[in-house]
This record gives sequence, structure tokens and C-alpha cells, in this order.
Amino acid sequence: MARDSLPAGSPAVEPLPTARRYHDYNGFSLSWERTVPGVYWHQTDRVLVAAVLRPARIRIDVGNNPAENRASGHYECAGKHVSIVSAGTDYVSQWRDEGEILRWFIHPVIVDRVAYDCGRRGSVEIADRYMIHDAILEDLSELTCRESKLGLLTKLYAESIITVLVVQLIRHYATDPYPASITARSLDSRRLRKIKEYVEAHLDQDLSLNELAAQAEMSPHYFWELFRNGTGLSPWRYVTYRRIELAKHLIARSDLRLADIALQVGFSSQTRFTESFVRSTGMTPLAYRNPRRLRRPT
Repeated sequence: MARDSLPAGSPAVEPLPTARRYHDYNGFSLSWERTVPGVYWHQTDRVLVAAVLRPARIRIDVGNNPAENRASGHYECAGKHVSIVSAGTDYVSQWRDEGEILRWFIHPVIVDRVAYDCGRRGSVEIADRYMIHDAILEDLSELTCRESKLGLLTKLYAESIITVLVVQLIRHYATDPYPASITARSLDSRRLRKIKEYVEAHLDQDLSLNELAAQAEMSPHYFWELFRNGTGLSPWRYVTYRRIELAKHLIARSDLRLADIALQVGFSSQTRFTESFVRSTGMTPLAYRNPRRLRRPT
């Protein structure tokens, strides 16, 4: 039986065989894995959200823990699904088919901080839910998996996604349900201008949500919501938009190599820059620089 143990302070896991990507951030981490048939034991001191991304026959056995009033249970599913596991719960998963899974490991402090920004005071406990269907959690996991495979999973993107994901957990899966909602206010004009100027001056850097929130002098989770209300875009989408706009300007009005432009606008490689540019404009940077090459002879 393979072990998937997560000791306190170290969310790293042994990979389930075949393939794996792991990302660690401030207060949460995530891993994407392709799995083979087998039996695995899981334990973590963090809240776990596990999204099975393609149909596979799976059985989950949850151990009885009378001290924490957690009953044993057996769950089976053959399709895509999401499981939510509270911090400290042990369970065993038996995979009968090859599969693909994205798992979020979220420190309880992150949950409490988001809840506080949503107007709730005190600690929040997330309930165990196994093999359920939640369109928001499934969509967030699919999007994150896609960004990871493309090599475009930045800190800012991951931190933005985790904010939405945790709000969903608080709203629907807390042991004491609470209608989490943040007021519809937006950033005042002074703070919004300050953030935009900061972004423009640091487009070549790997910006984080914590960094931008510090400029606005507020918590990351509250900042994310207010920024989106004020601009219509999440911080991650806004930064990506500004990077592509600067890239378009440099491509059209300079002789810089595309690899140099990629670094100047904050992409770690020309390949990642090209992928993001194509998704935003529908054409490659080279085609944008030389549009005449796309014209067919008459």
C-alpha cells in the first residue's frame, strides 16, 4: 500500500505513479497526478480538495475516529467528482483504473482569513464530503490543471483561484453553514491608481496576490474581491492583459527579439509567452510582428 502522508508543516507527498506536478505557495499547495491502479493511504493536516478529472472507478474508505466524532464510511464512484476532506482525516483510496487528479492542500489559517474577510468571526471547520459534484470546484480544478500543463501557473493565478475556491468551501461545506459574501464595494480611486502603477512598473516580475494587496494595505482575499469589482477583472487576468498589451507594443515598435520581449513582460520563457499571446490575440507573436506573411497572394 502506497503512503501519502503529510506531516505538519510539510504538505509534500509521494507521487502516485506515472506523472506528477507539485506547486507550493504561502499557506496552500496543489499537486496534479496521473495515477495507476493501486491502493493509497492519505493523511494531511490541511483541508484537502481532491478533484478527479477523468472518469475512473475509485473506492474511498474513511477510518472511524470516535475522538473527533468522525464516522467510518465507504464511497464508490466511476465518474468525475470532487472530495472535500477536513484537516486531520485519514482515508484510503483504491483506484481500479488509471486516472487523473488535482489536489488542493489548504492550511486552516487560510480558510479562517477568507472567512474573516467575508464577515465571519472565529474559526471555521470544513465538513468531509466524498465523491460529490460541484460545478465551481470542478471548473476551478480543470482550469488550474490546464494552466499547470501549459506551464502558465503563476503565483498570482494560483492565489486568485484559491480565494474563489475557499469562499465556495465556506459557503457550502462549513460544519456551521454561512452565506459567505463580501460587500460589493470596490477599491477607491487612489488605491486603484496605485495598484495599476505598481503593476506597470513590475510587469517583468512574478507578482503575487500578497504583494499587490500590500500596496492596497488590505488582506489578499479582501483585495482580490474589491479589485475585481473595480476593474471587472481578477488581479491575475488584469496583470496578464497588461503584459500582453505591453508585448504587442514592443513587438510592433521595436526590433527586440521575441525571447527578450518575453522576459521583459514577465514570462519565464518564449514558449510560455507564445502560448499566452496566442490565447489572448489568436495569433503568434511572430505573426503579429509580420502580418503580411498571413496574406495569401492574389
